[in-house]
Formats: sequence, C-alpha cells, structure tokens
Amino acid sequence: MSTTASAIGLTGDSFTLRDTWTNAAGTSTGTISAAVPSHGTVVYRVSGGTTSTPTPTPTPTPSGCTATYRLVNDWGTGFQSELTVTNNGPSALDGWTVKLTLAGGQTITSLWNGVNTGTTGAVTVKNTPYNGSIAANGTTTFGFTANGNGSTAPTGVTCTTPTSQGR
Repeated sequence: MSTTASAIGLTGDSFTLRDTWTNAAGTSTGTISAAVPSHGTVVYRVSGGTTSTPTPTPTPTPSGCTATYRLVNDWGTGFQSELTVTNNGPSALDGWTVKLTLAGGQTITSLWNGVNTGTTGAVTVKNTPYNGSIAANGTTTFGFTANGNGSTAPTGVTCTTPTSQGR
C-alpha cells in the first residue's frame, strides 16, 4: 500500500514515520508505503514537514431578499401577521416587493410599513419610502391584520428587488 505526505495534508521534504504497533521509526521524503499482509493492518504516525492549509472555496453570497412569515395573533375571525424582509446581499438594498397568496376567506383589513396591491388571494406588498433601503444583511418588517382564520399561512411568499440593482 502506498500514499504520499501531500495526500494526507503535509508539505515539506523530510518526514518521520513511526509504526504505532511496533514503535519502529523510519524516514521518508514524501512517499509513505508499507507491505500489508492479508488480513493485516499497518498504522503510521507521520510527523515533520508542515501542515498545508487548503485554500477555502468561497461561499457565494446570496443576493436579493427573502421574506419570512410569522403569525402574531389569531382570534378565530381575524388575525395579525408580520413578514420580515431580509437583505441577503453584501450591499444596501433599495426597494423590495413581496408577493404572497392568502387562503380563501382571508382578507387584509389593514397593513403597515408597506403598500399593498390586492387584499385577498394574490397580494403584492412594496416598501414605503422610509423602509425601502435595507443595509447589507439587514431586515425590515411589515405587518397586516386580516379577516378570516389565521391558521392557514399564506403560500408562495417571495421577495424580489428592482431589476436595476442586478439582483
């Protein structure tokens, strides 16, 4: 069996190999090999050289926004909800639009921190002038009260940003 010091994350040109079963020691310039009998095991402790640190692959930063729904209060014939808009990008976000579909029988009676189009079924909510700019990785919240039973959450909750921002 054979491997190399670089395959186990070490760099350099001189390594000490210590057999953990027999405590025998040897040296290597990078190749680590052993004759392994059938049904046998060989274990080496390798020292020397330096530990190589792999270059991390950067995690792409998602851009745009997301909206998270939360039921605040439900009194059977009406309910109150909040949606938190999160800027997932590395720079400030100027403007957002949230789309959602209310369940049958649910009708928005009041909305704050946003401007809505539609009050039942498919509803669109856009930012107001004072909460359109969201700092990088920041949030803003809007809420509404509605008639109907709040036990069924809206479906199709999506958040988009203006196309002029490239998101």
